[in-house]
Amino acid sequence: MLSVLAIGTAVAQQVSDADASRVRAAIVIATFDELEARCARGDGFSVEHRQEIDRWVSANGIAKLRAHLDGAGLTAPLREQVRAGSAQVIRQVAAAANPCLAAVSVTRTNDARFADKLPQLLAGSTDERALTGTMELTLPTPKIPAAEAKRNAYATRAAAATATRLAADIEGFGFDSCTRVGYGGMVMFVPCPVVLFKDGGALTDVEGLNHPRGIAAHRAAKPDQWTQWRRDGERVQLRKSQGWDNITYTAVYSTLPASFRLDGRYHSMSGGGNTAMGGGQAVAAWSDYLFGPDGSVQRGGGAAATSTGNGADVTVGSNAAHRRGRYRIDGLILAIDYEDGSQERRVIIADPKDQGRGTMWLDGEGYVYQK
Repeated sequence: MLSVLAIGTAVAQQVSDADASRVRAAIVIATFDELEARCARGDGFSVEHRQEIDRWVSANGIAKLRAHLDGAGLTAPLREQVRAGSAQVIRQVAAAANPCLAAVSVTRTNDARFADKLPQLLAGSTDERALTGTMELTLPTPKIPAAEAKRNAYATRAAAATATRLAADIEGFGFDSCTRVGYGGMVMFVPCPVVLFKDGGALTDVEGLNHPRGIAAHRAAKPDQWTQWRRDGERVQLRKSQGWDNITYTAVYSTLPASFRLDGRYHSMSGGGNTAMGGGQAVAAWSDYLFGPDGSVQRGGGAAATSTGNGADVTVGSNAAHRRGRYRIDGLILAIDYEDGSQERRVIIADPKDQGRGTMWLDGEGYVYQK
């Protein structure tokens, strides 16, 4: 569910109850509208969900309320706070949830039940004073209907086939130095995998392994992340702007040994924002795998964001339910079969000398060992 909780005491002192209610309603509607648009760009709503949404729109006077809030219902300062609050939610939903399911979840919250509040929401003019206070929003994992589960299963099988074909084209991988932007905007120098392909091409940003339209499309869209590689004795070299240059780290691997096992918790944390430069925005997303040497695995994750400024503090977050299954490693493929019938196939990059207790990369996403 998605819920907009009560605005804090500071708001009650500066903004009327009617204005506070209109602000909450506007955040709900703005969030739903954007999620609905993103859903339409994908598979769209199922028939059942479309009917449920239509009933919500009709029963709660959404069209009339939307027109009022877009016009005389909110002042410009309040409308800007609504835009900022909704934008924070959308950024997190885009990273952590299916927009169609999230849109339906919005309509099911108590904050989205406007039928008995319409007289208050549509009455009078708004207070000219700007909104202050704190809003918190939480997005747990929604239940997936059968039709969507079937589409997800098809997508999972397609992704597994793609990973297998991709691994067949890879000669191996090595490591070079690169920069990464972390939580709050901090810049770090870290070892980054370089993927070496059998045709002599080299991918310097391994996140390209997960491009939705495949490697060829990624190479065409981002040629600056591709170059050539060659061997010079025992070293691997990349063609760079200044000519051929050795990669930073000497070890190069063509596959992982058949006996390779993962053991412990692996954590991936990504983020952005401007707090490192004195700003008030930060975004973080995380993913966890808990591997056992017996072949067992659990997966979970979540996301959160904070924004402070212009008199308002906004916090959003979501957590995914844990999934359990069994895993195996086949060459450069991490294969997971979950108890719910879903599957996961990802290209795995790891240092065999770490014996399953070091950093690994899955489709270019780094996971740090934490046991």
